[in-house]
Amino acid sequence: MTNNKIITLGTADAFASDGRAQQSVLIKAEDLTILLDAGPTTLAQLKKFGFTANDIDVIAITHFHGDHIGGIPFLFLDIKYAATRRERPLYLVGPSQTKDFSLQWYSLAYGRSTALKNLEFPILAIEMKPKTKKNLFDGKLQITSFKMNHQPESLGYKLFFAEHELSIAITGDTGFTETIFDLAKGTDYFFPECSFFEPHENVPHLSYVELEEKILPNCDITQEVIIHTNSAVYAKRHQLNYLIGEDGMIFPLAL
Repeated sequence: MTNNKIITLGTADAFASDGRAQQSVLIKAEDLTILLDAGPTTLAQLKKFGFTANDIDVIAITHFHGDHIGGIPFLFLDIKYAATRRERPLYLVGPSQTKDFSLQWYSLAYGRSTALKNLEFPILAIEMKPKTKKNLFDGKLQITSFKMNHQPESLGYKLFFAEHELSIAITGDTGFTETIFDLAKGTDYFFPECSFFEPHENVPHLSYVELEEKILPNCDITQEVIIHTNSAVYAKRHQLNYLIGEDGMIFPLAL
């Protein structure tokens, strides 16, 4: 199997429905290893698939709810105590104040007075606003942000690996918004959230019905992988027309 791959580390909602891990997607693309969101179960899932936190080059956070950022303290701790001292920076991509929120999570978990002084590895914050485009690693990776409909800071991301013309997009949590079409259109892999089967009025989350009827048929996606699902969606996964993600799915990348 190719070493270049996408792994769905966690596909559950905030409630860890069905005993699944909370949201995180790992991308291994040549010499870059990227996490899209970092729920509380992320470190355990990384190690289950042969990775450590020290392998990660980029963590992209969609918003500040705990099931998307709550794994940060354990990732930081794992890097701090890695066998080989980390000299290269960890890129932390997210909405404004992502670095501050991440360090607060870490200091609350492991002691306000000493944790931040002894982090012992560099963090390079890439804080994004909607419609922001950043080129990282000498243009090897391009990240574009899109405003989502959930929390004030919520962003979706499109990652583009220019050398291979590979695009990967994730919504994070969001209710329906026209911006989803801009985010998803023409992507090779699209990871939309899907917290319900039927739409819930005035609840800022997507449903499977909305994805099937309004979004996915109109986005020219090569492979959708629906994540952040509740038990109602997950229970129907073998009966539906679009792929419902499960923890530990591996999608080889032909790079």
